[in-house]
This record gives sequence, structure tokens and C-alpha cells, in this order.
Amino acid sequence: METVNKCPFCSSKEKKHFITAKDILYGNKGNFSYNKCQNCELVYLNPRPSEKEIGKYYPKTYEKHKIEQKKTFYRILVDIFLKLQLNLRIPFKKNGKFLEIGAGQGYLLENAEKIGWNVTGIEINKKAAEKISKKLGIKIFTKDLLECKFKKNSFDVVAIIHTLEHMHHPFKELKEIHKILKPGGMIWIEVPNIDSFEFKLFKKKWYALQPPVHLTHFNKKTISKTLNKAGFKIKKIRFDSTPWFFLRNFTDLDKHKWLYIITMPFIYPISLLLALTGKATAMKIYAEKK
Repeated sequence: METVNKCPFCSSKEKKHFITAKDILYGNKGNFSYNKCQNCELVYLNPRPSEKEIGKYYPKTYEKHKIEQKKTFYRILVDIFLKLQLNLRIPFKKNGKFLEIGAGQGYLLENAEKIGWNVTGIEINKKAAEKISKKLGIKIFTKDLLECKFKKNSFDVVAIIHTLEHMHHPFKELKEIHKILKPGGMIWIEVPNIDSFEFKLFKKKWYALQPPVHLTHFNKKTISKTLNKAGFKIKKIRFDSTPWFFLRNFTDLDKHKWLYIITMPFIYPISLLLALTGKATAMKIYAEKK
């Protein structure tokens, strides 16, 4: 474990203890503490696993790396949802280049390719990367973004979906994304919302807290400040109205996806209300390179 002596965003050394929690998701032993920067309000894990040791804190069966081979009803719902987001939120460009950082199961890349994007992915997990590469016939980089050495102005869109909170140097990564995006290019980010109603309700047992693999936590204010400083202009911040995160506070939906499908019509009104009031568990941020 390494000590974080200054805020990963603003470099301020002024901090206060925010919350201490156990890893209730993956079972890593010990107590993990988050600090809150007194200057910019970013919440960050301190101490935290170093870049060399972070891999051992992820389970071998990490859900984001599981690729479903069969076209299940759940997978059909996921594909519909992703296509809607791509069509409604991301302006399509013929022969446009689309990069996803943290490609995971490859579902977003697959759907983006079907629409007509030229897709590229980064996925540190080599097994998951091999499966995506084989299925889509594209190159998946298994290195950190900063190590990929992409040329300036290479991409029209960069998606970083529930990945930024896992990064040791989130601001450096955003600056690199700014560099590799074309002028007017778009970044699409999704991160947990530390100001959510669910965090206030569940506190240290909040599903999206996820120590020690979630190294930073943002709210609307901190993600806006971070993107602005990195050279982006926010186009839209939306709060996720899907009930997925809310239900995961009660049960393992990875094993019981049928439960999500059955309860979704009943839980959705609550999730929608939280989204409309800015208190949902996750935020979707769409920003443009200045």
C-alpha cells in the first residue's frame, strides 16, 4: 500500500477523513479509508494499493471481464440500451474513430462497430482483450493509455465507462485523452456519484464504494472541475436512471440477472426520481474538446 500525500486532482495536501469501509464485494481483508480534499472536494482512497500491486485486489472472476457467449435476454437488453445511447448521445461521423478505455466485455465496442464506427479498445486484462480481439477482429491494447502512445488528434470519441475511478492518475489520463482527441472530439465518461442518495443511505456498505479498487470518487462539482481543467467543455451531465446499481446493494445481480429483469418495472420509478434530482448512483458525462 502507498500513502497519497496530496490530492490526485488539485495536489492540495489539505484533507479530512471521509469514510472507512471493508471490501464487502470481493472480500479483500482489512479496512480501507477515504479522504476528502478540502480544496476541490475529491474523495480518494488513502492509503491505496500501488500500481504494481493493484491487480491482486481484483478477483479472477471480475464481472467486467466475463464475456457471455450466448445471446441471452439480458444481453439483448444491454445491446438495446447501448445502441440507444450511441445513437442519441454520440454524434455519428462516417469513418469516425472510436476508442474505449477499459473495454471489459467488449459490448460497447461491438455495438459501436455495428453502427459504423472504426473501433479500438484498451483492456488491461489480457484474457478479456484476446476474446474481444478475436470476436471483433480488431486490435485491443493491453497497456495503460499513457503507454499506448497514440498520435495527437487520433480519435473522434473516447469512452471511459466506469473506469476513471479505478485509475491512479485520473487527471493525467484525461489530459492524454484531450491530446489524442480530434478538435471538437467527444469524451464520454461514466462514474459513481458520491453525492448519491444511495451513498447516504448505505454509507460504508454502498455497492459503488468498492474499496480498494475504486481509488477516487466524484460528484457533479468535482468531475466538472476536473474536465474543465483538462481542457474539456461539458455538454451534458445525466444521472443514470437504470435500477441496476440500486438493486446491487441488496443482491448479487451477476448471479441473478433474472431478478433485475423481474423487479425493474417496480424499482424504475424510484431510480428515475433519483436521476431527476441528481441523486442517482451513477453519472454520465458528455464533454467536448475545447
